[in-house]
Amino acid sequence: DSHDHCTVVTATLPSGYIPPARASTILTPAHESVLSTTLPISITGGAHALHALRALTVTVNGTLFYTQAWHSPTDTLWAATWTPPGEGRYTFLSQIEDSLGNVQTGAQPISITVDTQLPALTIASTVLTTAHRLSYGRVPLTGVATDSVGLEAVEVAIDGGDWDDASFNGETWRYPWYLDDEPDGATYTVTARAVDGAEHTVRVTETVTVDLTPPEPVTVTLAYTDTLGVRRSLTSGQTIRESPVNLIAEWTASDSSDLSRYYVGWTVSQTVELAALTAYAPADSRRHATPVGEPQARYAHVVSIDAHGNRQAQTLGPVYVDTPLTPDYILLPSSFGGGGVYHGWMESGCSQIGADREVERNAYTGAALHDVQRMYLSWDADALRLTWTGANWNAAGDLFIYLDTGAGGATTAYDPYISGPTITLPAQDGTQLTANYLLQVENEHTAGLRQWAGSSWGSSTALDAEHYQLDLDAQPAHTDLLIPWAWLGSPASLKLVALASDEDALRIWAAMPDKNPLNSERVINPGASDYITLPFALTQQYEWTALGSGLCPNQGQFADADLRVYLAADPPGVEVGFLEHDLPGLLTPGQPLDGDLDGNLDAALPVDVQPALVGNGQSITYTLTYTNVGQSIAPGATVTLTARGGVELAGGSPQVLALTGDGGVIHIAATVNAALDGQSAEVD
Repeated sequence: DSHDHCTVVTATLPSGYIPPARASTILTPAHESVLSTTLPISITGGAHALHALRALTVTVNGTLFYTQAWHSPTDTLWAATWTPPGEGRYTFLSQIEDSLGNVQTGAQPISITVDTQLPALTIASTVLTTAHRLSYGRVPLTGVATDSVGLEAVEVAIDGGDWDDASFNGETWRYPWYLDDEPDGATYTVTARAVDGAEHTVRVTETVTVDLTPPEPVTVTLAYTDTLGVRRSLTSGQTIRESPVNLIAEWTASDSSDLSRYYVGWTVSQTVELAALTAYAPADSRRHATPVGEPQARYAHVVSIDAHGNRQAQTLGPVYVDTPLTPDYILLPSSFGGGGVYHGWMESGCSQIGADREVERNAYTGAALHDVQRMYLSWDADALRLTWTGANWNAAGDLFIYLDTGAGGATTAYDPYISGPTITLPAQDGTQLTANYLLQVENEHTAGLRQWAGSSWGSSTALDAEHYQLDLDAQPAHTDLLIPWAWLGSPASLKLVALASDEDALRIWAAMPDKNPLNSERVINPGASDYITLPFALTQQYEWTALGSGLCPNQGQFADADLRVYLAADPPGVEVGFLEHDLPGLLTPGQPLDGDLDGNLDAALPVDVQPALVGNGQSITYTLTYTNVGQSIAPGATVTLTARGGVELAGGSPQVLALTGDGGVIHIAATVNAALDGQSAEVD
C-alpha cells in the first residue's frame, strides 16, 4: 500500500485446471485505483492465445483507446500511455483475437477514479434552538458535503475532542449531537471534516450557539369590557351573553434575560399562528384588546420569544360570545371526544324547548333510563341545532324528529317496525303538521335524515360526525344534531314534533312538546296496557314563523314547569284524565265522556267506578287540586270547567280558574238540576 506494507498470497491451481484459450487483462493501474491528478500514466496489460495472438483492442468507457497487432506470440505484455481527460470514473476493457480469428470471451474490465478537487463542506446552522431539538439535550448538526467524484467520510469533533462519524446522503450530512443538558445560549467550537476517495480532506470550523431553554411562562389574565364599557373578569370556557364586547388579554413581564418580543392576540383557532397575532416589544404595555361580535369562540394566545427564536406559547380558552338570541354558536366539531362539543348555547335561557318527566316519574330504582328528557333547539344562518338529553339510544330505543318546512308532507308517524298503531301527527290550533323531513337516531353510530317523497319516506342519508354525535360521557347523555338549512330546502318557517320510541315497536315513551299522549308501557298507566295498539293523534307541536336573527327560540313555546292537575267530585263519579290515564285511543280532548247524555259512557273505559246516582237538587262538590313541581311556574295556566246535562255550577258555566303559584286547591259548588237533563250530569 502507500506505506510500503505488503502482503503476498500464493495460490495453487486446482488439479486438472485448463487455462483459457484466449485471455487478456489490465495489470496497472490496479482495479478501483484513485488518481489525484490528470497527469499521464502508463497503462500495462497482458495477453495470451493458445493459437498465437493476432490483435489487441483496449477501450476506455466504450471508446477505442489502444490497439496492437502480432504475428506469432502466444503470451506477451503491452503498455500504453493514457492522459485522464478530467475527473470521473473510467472503465478499461481489453480484448484479443487469435490467429484463427477467434475473439476473447469472458472479458476482465477494471475501473479507476480520477479525483483532483477538494470536497466542498459547510456547517448549515450556527444557532440551534428548541426548534431543532430531537429530544432532551439532543440536537442535529447538519450541513452540505459534496465532491465531484464521491465522499468517503464526514466526521465531526466538538471543542477539539475525538472525531466521530456523521451520516451523509446525497449532498447533506447529519450528526446527532448529545449534549446531556439543555444549554441556555452556550457556545461550542464545532469542526467538521470531509474526505474523498483520493484522500483529499477539507475542514470547516464554526462557533455554534445552543439555546434549548425557552422563556419562562408568564401569567395571563383574561377580561372583557361589556356593552356599557364596564370591565369584567373572564375565564376559559366562559360564555359572554352580550355583544359586541372587547376581549382583553394582559400578561406579566417575562423573566427571560434575552427576551426579544411578545406576540399576542385572540383568534378563532387553538393553533398558534404568529401571522395572526400582534407583536409587542418587551417595553410595550402588556395589554391586548380585540373587539368581538357574536356568535364566536375565541382563544387567547401569548407567545414569548427570546433572542434566538425560542418560543413559550400559552393558549387560554376558548371563550364564547353568544347572546341568548339567535344566531347561536352551534358548531359540532368532528374531532369528537373528551367534551369537545360546546353546549353553552343550551344554557342561554332561550334554547330549551321541552322537558318530559314521564320516564323519571315511572323509572324503577337502578333503571338505565331514568333521567328527565330535555330538548334544546337553536340556529344560525347556516344550520339548525338540536340536542336531546337523557337517553342512550344504544339501549333506549330510537328518536324521531319530524320537521315541517312547507306544504305537502306526512301526516302520520313513520313506523319502521311495522308494528302499529297509526299515530297521527299533531294539528294544534287547527294547523296540521305535515312533515317534510324526518331525523331518526338509532344508536351511537347511526343517525339519518329522510325526505318525504309524496307517498312515503325516502331512503335515509347517513349523518357524519360533523352533524351527529351521541356523547355517553356527558351526564345525562347528549344527542347532538346539526342540520344545514340547505338540506331542509332553506325554509322560512318550521314546525316540529319529536318522539322517543321503544326499540322494537312504535311505543312512544317521551315526546316534545311533553303534553303529547304516550303509549309505551315504560310510562303509561298500567290500566291502559290493553289499549296501546289503538290508533291515536298527537296534540301539540312547536312552530316558528321566522328563523332569522334576534329571536328567542323558546319564547311562547316552553316553560320548565311540571303542572299536575286533578279533578274529583263528591259524591264520586267517573273521573278520567286524557294524559293521566293514557287512553289516547279511547279519549279525545274536548270530547265528553257521555256525548249523548244518556247516562252511559260512550266508550268502555278501564275504570272501576261507575257513574254515581244523584237526585234533583243534590249538592256536588268538585275539587280541583294542582301542584307545580317543575323548575318554574306554568305561565298563564288556567282550567276551564264546563257543565253539561243536569248540573249547574255555582257562578255559572263555563268557569275559568287561574292556576297560580306552586299549587293549590279550588272547591267548586254545583247542584243537580234534573230539569236540565234527567239522565246525565258531566263536568269537563
